[in-house]
Amino acid sequence: MQATIRYECRVGAQECAVRPLKEFVNAAPSQIALLGVQMVWTTKMTEALERNSVKDRRDELERKLKEVSSNLNDLTDMCLEDIPSTLIRTKIETLVTIQVHQRDLSSDIKDIYRANPHKGIYDFDW
Repeated sequence: MQATIRYECRVGAQECAVRPLKEFVNAAPSQIALLGVQMVWTTKMTEALERNSVKDRRDELERKLKEVSSNLNDLTDMCLEDIPSTLIRTKIETLVTIQVHQRDLSSDIKDIYRANPHKGIYDFDW
């Protein structure tokens, strides 16, 4: 069982980065979909905060916030589709909740960085 879960996590970690969000969510088990959404967000925010120049970081944080909001819209749209089971609906609704939190946190990080542009990646409480 541990080997199977390890395998599923490894595959999910690879697929979340290359598959479109909707396709990944539909194909992955709930916990793997949640893991993937968290990994994608963390990667995006890390990339933005590791930019060298202040202007690049500011612009990249803005772009990443738009991407997170777009992902939230995609997940919200999925809730409005005909969902075949309550288990799948629960998975999607949970991902929407997580994505709302990620959007809000992304906005907070962007605002904190705008107020103090010399903050680095290790200056934030994730």
